[in-house]
Amino acid sequence: MKRTVLLLLPLVLSGCTLLGTTTNDASAFCTAAGQARTGDIYHVTGNQDFWLTPSGQFLSDRELSAPQSTLDSLQNTLQGQADPRKNAVKVRIFRVASRDDTRVNCLTVKYDAADKAHKFATLKTGQRIRVVADNYGKSGSETYLTRSSDGFSYQLIK
Repeated sequence: MKRTVLLLLPLVLSGCTLLGTTTNDASAFCTAAGQARTGDIYHVTGNQDFWLTPSGQFLSDRELSAPQSTLDSLQNTLQGQADPRKNAVKVRIFRVASRDDTRVNCLTVKYDAADKAHKFATLKTGQRIRVVADNYGKSGSETYLTRSSDGFSYQLIK
């Protein structure tokens, strides 16, 4: 038993698991990474709500409420951290496709953003938009740490 724990300890501390990378609900919904290009025209192809953790992980309601795995719990304990899901914030991700090529991007709106109501009301599936700015950055952790008033801005195209 001691030998097994000693062999697993480096894997736990490094964040590696024996199971490899798994796809979660957010990555299945939106496979795009990076910022939308300023000035490009996109059309909204869908949206979905998720929870964004301080570590930058997007989780569905189901994933957020699922019990933490023993390996994750052990890793957090060894690193002196609480469950990273504890301080998650609610976000809506809008998946948009470029009019000019096959690029797909995802634009994130935090539920505490001042312009949330306007974005939720106008960004419907099929709506065309021109991206004016995408200030959240490329990673979930950057988005989590960015002030709620920042994010992306757009113009509606009729």
